[in-house]
Amino acid sequence: MAAVHYFAHPSRDPERNPLWREEARKGYSSQAAWDREQEIVDEAGGGELVFAPTLRAWWHKIVITSPSW
Repeated sequence: MAAVHYFAHPSRDPERNPLWREEARKGYSSQAAWDREQEIVDEAGGGELVFAPTLRAWWHKIVITSPSW
């Protein structure tokens, strides 16, 4: 298996096209996902909060806090 860093491609070279990285990063859900896919960091990943936005928005309906329940 071969891994090629993203800026090996001329259109993704940070010196030639500095905005590419900023725009491409928006398509990833987390820094860990970016690091795995684009920065080729094998140790990156895991522990991402998949349902964090849902839990934050609906905490009062999801989590039972009543001591009498």
